[in-house]
Amino acid sequence: MATNPAENEAIRLLDELVCRAVPHPCVLVSQNTGAVASRGENEGVRISEAPPDADLRRRAGHYEILGETYAKLEFFEHGWNPYARFLDVDKVDFILRRRETNRPVYREVQVKYGKLFHCTLKWELPLFDITSWRFFREDEFDTFLDHSDFFVAYVLAEDSGYRGDIFIFPVRDFASLLRVAIPSGDKKKVYISRLKDRPEKWVLRKLNKFSTVDDSSTVDVSRYRRNFCALLSERA
Repeated sequence: MATNPAENEAIRLLDELVCRAVPHPCVLVSQNTGAVASRGENEGVRISEAPPDADLRRRAGHYEILGETYAKLEFFEHGWNPYARFLDVDKVDFILRRRETNRPVYREVQVKYGKLFHCTLKWELPLFDITSWRFFREDEFDTFLDHSDFFVAYVLAEDSGYRGDIFIFPVRDFASLLRVAIPSGDKKKVYISRLKDRPEKWVLRKLNKFSTVDDSSTVDVSRYRRNFCALLSERA
């Protein structure tokens, strides 16, 4: 049980919000325990549902709502107050606020949710253990390229629960990744996959199929995982 009052309040808040979105009990487990702790010290809160029935979760509600809920707590735990927009306009889901050197700092965030799957294709198995994918327009964020205070928070989770896999991209960086993602009709198919033998490393796939993970086949996006420091290093 957490002893820090702020941490207790954060866990209580997430418990309440997630249980409203998912119609069966939630179990919150610290990510800093057991084997999971080897993946890093600041892994956030691990969330799993009981029972972890994938079909129930698919019927429970919009996945984007879950993504926004997970992101909201993560930002809260890292010292930001997240305010939701009444209307989803200008691609802004949250406005984040905090005080730095006695002055308020604001950031705008669009939250995207990606479902994680276990890799099953024969060519994937030697390289990756889990992956996610979803479609984006290549120019989806082009109107925000000059907004240094705009970020994309990409939340990845399996049906069994969220394990701290949130990626925070300055909008220019995410737009650059869309340029090299896999073409699919008039959109881009964004695959983000975790290396099987190096679970700390995540990559964006540039090709539909390959046998070696290198610069020609992937882009390393590991530094964006739990990249909360970027919210302050990118100054408007």
